Amino acid sequence: MSRYACVDDQKAAGLPVSAACAAAGVSTSGFYDWHARRQAGPTARHIDDSEIVALMREIYAASDGNYGVPRMHRELRRAGLKINHKRVRRLMRINGLTGRFRARTIRTTIPGPDGYTRADARRAIFQWINWYNTSRLHSTLDHVPPTEWEQNYRQAS
Repeated sequence: MSRYACVDDQKAAGLPVSAACAAAGVSTSGFYDWHARRQAGPTARHIDDSEIVALMREIYAASDGNYGVPRMHRELRRAGLKINHKRVRRLMRINGLTGRFRARTIRTTIPGPDGYTRADARRAIFQWINWYNTSRLHSTLDHVPPTEWEQNYRQAS
């Protein structure tokens, strides 16, 4: 219930409008403006919105609830309506029409530019292990490869 509706109830009970507005924390001009709009009935925009929402519900049902704002906007334009995408978004949000979406997949492995396979990955791992054991110069082993250091160690003992 809005503050203006409370003021309207107090007015019906016989309380002066200025006192009811002061108690509700609203201006008297604001109350009278609200009262005039309420007495006037629905505006042309509200009537247009209700017609558009009826068409949107038909399109939404025909798509099994799949259409979101971009597709709904496209379908309304195809139906001959000149309507802005922001209005479509507002009407869909107010009326609880939400499109379905696929959850984003998280890629943990990104293929190389040539589309490497598992065999390529396995080959690269073994090449690295081969380099690590045979070609790399280890600083604590007097800058010689580990395999050469092991051979020298075996020959010395």
